Amino acid sequence: MKIAPEEIETVLCSFSEVLDCVVYGKSNPIVGTLLMADIVPMNSEHFDSLSFRDRVRQILPEYKVPKHFKIVGCLGVATHGKKSRH
Repeated sequence: MKIAPEEIETVLCSFSEVLDCVVYGKSNPIVGTLLMADIVPMNSEHFDSLSFRDRVRQILPEYKVPKHFKIVGCLGVATHGKKSRH
């Protein structure tokens, strides 16, 4: 299935505790590609990834829910000014 990362980013950023995010695929030799998300939270000390994932599952179908949320301080930017998707 083809997934549009921007669609998922829009949903993730709709939560008040998320300042910004980027969604990307990470190659995995066993399952193919895993959906990942780097999250810049409003407050990293109080961000609960498990609770957040449960709330995302109420909006997105399971195949669009990132398998891993990585908490980051800022997002990388590519040379053309867009978010870097690794």
